[in-house]
Parts: sequence; C-alpha cells; structure tokens
Amino acid sequence: MLPIKLIILFNIFTLFIFITSPYEWNGSNVYLVTAYLGINYLAIYLGYSLGLKNNRPKYNPSFLFKNNRKIVRFIYLFYFFTFLIKYAYLLRFEIIDISGMFKYLLIGIYDPMMGYKLSVNDIRPHTISWLLFTLVSTINQIFFITGFIFWKKSKDFTKLVFLIFLIIELFYWFGRGTGFGITSIISTIIAVYIIERKFGTINFALIGKITVIGFFAIISFGYLKTLRAGGEIVNYQNFSHGKAYINESSEILNIIPSTLTQTYLHSTSYLSQGYYHLGLAFNSTKDFTSTYFFGNNPATINIARIFGVELWERTFMYKLLMEEGIDDYAKWHSAYLWYANDVSLYGVPFFLLILSFIFGHSYKEVFYSNDFISKLISVIIFNMLFYLFSNNTYLYHHFYSLTILLLIWFFTRFNRFV
Repeated sequence: MLPIKLIILFNIFTLFIFITSPYEWNGSNVYLVTAYLGINYLAIYLGYSLGLKNNRPKYNPSFLFKNNRKIVRFIYLFYFFTFLIKYAYLLRFEIIDISGMFKYLLIGIYDPMMGYKLSVNDIRPHTISWLLFTLVSTINQIFFITGFIFWKKSKDFTKLVFLIFLIIELFYWFGRGTGFGITSIISTIIAVYIIERKFGTINFALIGKITVIGFFAIISFGYLKTLRAGGEIVNYQNFSHGKAYINESSEILNIIPSTLTQTYLHSTSYLSQGYYHLGLAFNSTKDFTSTYFFGNNPATINIARIFGVELWERTFMYKLLMEEGIDDYAKWHSAYLWYANDVSLYGVPFFLLILSFIFGHSYKEVFYSNDFISKLISVIIFNMLFYLFSNNTYLYHHFYSLTILLLIWFFTRFNRFV
C-alpha cells in the first residue's frame, strides 16, 4: 500500500502548506477546499484498494511485449532517430536547426524569466506537423520512464546514451525557465523505485530517502523560480494571486530565515495557488458546461481545436479568467480543476476513484508478473496523482503514450483479470 499512502501523504503535505501559508486567501473558502480534498483522498485510497483486491491472474500477461530486451532496444532506437522532432515541435524550429534551438534555450539558461516568457508567449508557427509530433510522442513520452526502469539491467554504453539524453532533457527544461523537468524526473525515479519493490519490503530508511529527495526537489524548484524572478529583494506584491495576498506580519515569515524567504514564498505559491483557484471555482459551478473528456489537459483541448471544436471557453480556467482576472499563462490551476472541466467538481472524486483503481490494478500486475506495460502505466498514474496539487502538465506530456498503453493494457490484461 506504500505507493498510494505516499501519494496521499504528499498531497496532505501540500494542503498543510496551503492552510499554514502567509497568504490571505480572500474569496476562497479554505474549509470547503479542505473538505473537498479530503473526499478526493478517500476516493483515491478506496479506488486503489479495490484495484488490489481482484483475484490473482491465472495467465501470462506478457504475451504482448514478451521480450523486454527487444522492446527496450526499439524504444531507444526510436527515440534516437526522432528526439529532434520532439524538440523542434516544442521549440518551433526546423528539425535541422540544432544550433538555433541550442541558442534559444541558452536565453533561458542565462535569464530564466526571459526563458519562461518565451515558453508561454511564443506565437511563432510550428514547423513540425501536429500529427507527426503525436505519432512519435506515443513512444518518446515513455523513453525516460523506460530508461529508469531498466537502469540496473542496462549495459554501460546504454547507460551513457540514456544519461546524454537525460542531460539534453534537463537542459531543455532549464532553458524554458521552469523547474518542472527536474521535479518530474525526481518523482519518476521515486515512482520507479517504489513500484519495482515487493510488498512488505518498505522500511523507514526508504521513507527517509524519499523525504530528503522530495524536499530537495521542492527547494530546487523554489530556488529556480527565485532566479527567474531576478533574485532581488522580496517584493510581496509579486506573490499576489488576484485577491489573495501575502500577510507580511504572518508569524511564519518570522520563522523562515530572511535568505530563504523568497525561495519559501515561491515554493508556497507553487504548492498553494492551485487550491486557491479551486476554491474560487466553486463559485462557478452553476455555470458548468462539460468539455466531453477533451478538457482535462492542453493536449486534448488541442485535439478538439484541430477538428474545429473550440472548448476553451467551457473550461473553469477561462471562466476564472473572466470572473477573477486569473491569467492562465501566468498562474496555474490544480489537476482537480482540469478534470472538473469534463465531469464537474462533483464528478472529480468518482474520476479519481476509477483512475486509482487502474493504478492499484496495474501495480498488482507488476507484483505478480513483473509486467512492463503495467509498470509504465503505474509510473504515469503515480505521477498524475502525485501532482494533483499542481496543473496537469505531467499528463499533457504523457497523454499520447498513456492513451495507447491503456488501450493495450485493457484488451490484453484488464479484461482477463476480472
């Protein structure tokens, strides 16, 4: 049960940061948000528990992708020949303009604030077709997860290749002026480590290691955002979120060392603002209009747009922009609100119950059969649940792979399980 307990404990920690932060959360009912999140935590725990309680499989679920060595080799080769397509699409450069992409990212390395502005305000047209990007993404989005899963079994040359690609990936994220890349890499390492272990072998030493790594990730993220802000003297107005502002006389600010104040505020802002916006969204529930399962992340919204269906004005993000002036580029919303675009705020606990049921189901398959596809699904869903407090960026960057994996998993594993 450790994976789900760790996820829930971390989300409770983010809720604790929200409650104890020096913010005055004007317009958002903290008690309502706390109760709502508690219901979702119970739904997650229940769904995961039900997923674990199905009967042990009496078949070999590895008939597809049976030779893991060959499939891993294929993923590595595929990524080697297509990784430039990914970066060319995301950075809006020609695929052969490696020098241009490198120099473009260097801007964000030297000036994180400028790098972030370029990442959210880039109006240049894409040079790679969306269809080509989508096709290569179905494999490329699981490359790093695969590399971490098979790290111990990999030869030295394979490890070297993987590390080179990992450095390139981190360089990309730092060049975009955001710490999401390093935090998602760290959480993926944690997820792989936990999911690879057997039931009953977890100890307090492991919990300590995970806590240290998680703390380092949060501090690193906050420090990067401090650099992005220029590292100047703290300006409390820069941390405002609409009607919410920092209470400068808050006791917790007297406890935090002055040299860490800005890093603390950036970390707190990142962990908390999604909950604040969630509370504001309860005022918009009467105007709910479903996005029909195409509004849960930017990838699905973009798919609908390609087919001529504009769903953005149906989302809570758009409504909060109109009602509260919350800029969806400068601020972000929790994953709860993204899922609510499809099923409403009241439907989110049921959605998370199903998602965590799949998580428990796939994790059990890993335990019984060491199934590769189930490992991939478990790691992705672990991160989706881990980042519920934040936006749905993780799902956005793994959506195409997860869709294909779930289809394969359902028709070759799940329907034989129940």
